[in-house]
Amino acid sequence: MKKQMFVTLTQLTVMMGLVLAASPACVLGEGEGEGEGEGEGEGEGESNLDAEFTALATAEIAWLRACAVPAATLELEPALIDQLYSVAGFVDSFKRSAALDDVVFNRASYDACLAAVRADDDCSDVTRISTVCQDIFRGTRAAGDGCSFAECGVGLVCISDDACGICTATPVAGEACPDFVCADGLFCNDAQVCATLPAAGQACDSVCDEGLFCNDDRVCVENGIDNDFSVGDACTDDCHAPSTGLYCGDNNTCQPVTLVQRGAVCSESAYCVDQQTNNVCNDDDDDGVGTCQARPSLGSPCANFVCDNNSTCDVEGETCIALAGVGESCAETFCEGDLDCDENDVCVAFDEPATICPA
Repeated sequence: MKKQMFVTLTQLTVMMGLVLAASPACVLGEGEGEGEGEGEGEGEGESNLDAEFTALATAEIAWLRACAVPAATLELEPALIDQLYSVAGFVDSFKRSAALDDVVFNRASYDACLAAVRADDDCSDVTRISTVCQDIFRGTRAAGDGCSFAECGVGLVCISDDACGICTATPVAGEACPDFVCADGLFCNDAQVCATLPAAGQACDSVCDEGLFCNDDRVCVENGIDNDFSVGDACTDDCHAPSTGLYCGDNNTCQPVTLVQRGAVCSESAYCVDQQTNNVCNDDDDDGVGTCQARPSLGSPCANFVCDNNSTCDVEGETCIALAGVGESCAETFCEGDLDCDENDVCVAFDEPATICPA
């Protein structure tokens, strides 16, 4: 029987290939030849790795959809899952890791990770997958070297107060974690100190040990968010749809929602499909009943303060306005795409730290 479980952000990061590990197998970065000559060369190496990255991304996404995403979410918010778990997005994250200076690609670990993900058809091998997959990439810089993200070697982490940091021994239990990174099996708590992940029944801030979920009472419970509420459970407000597929009914018990499409009447009990991405349950008179419709576009009136992915609702909550581009003010809107709103309320591109942080 398949055992679905909630995967923590750390485990998901590992699965996306963003936790890196060392090997002299294949170095990608400055100094590699672009044409013919000794070594693999950038052209041949990148072509081969494109195929490898695509294969791994496809396998990881299939595993995550089966083992990490609640079944109700797959049904109620399919566009959101497609957006979060896209092959192109995963491949891009792999390429960014591989392109960093002083980072190596480990073919043996790649093969082991791909085999483990493909073989885990009952969702029971999260720990092993997290272990083998974190060694696909790793930086080679030593303790005390400069770093930007993942160039540090085994047992080290990049600790930074600014764009560039220093390769430092990974904090262990009881040590400070200024960058919220700790050794395996630990987490950075609210006091920014590495601590053991709490077990079932123990108090929690936000995370718990593998297979557990920190509920609204801040207690670690078994089976994760997928089973945080069940049909018939007592409730006072909501029952965590879309992850559970339930709403809090008139008798204060959790009941299954009905999925409705665009044009249909929607409410707390009639869930408008993809309402976290493409649609909205537009309740004009705020009586709890609305119409499932596409999110309004640029220049249209906002619907429940919501607009489509290419615009945002103005501060008065009336009209969908444009997202700000590079160099434009984000004081009263959001930045478009991957841009960041800086401390001066101006949209700027994220730095590519690998090019500005020497060893």
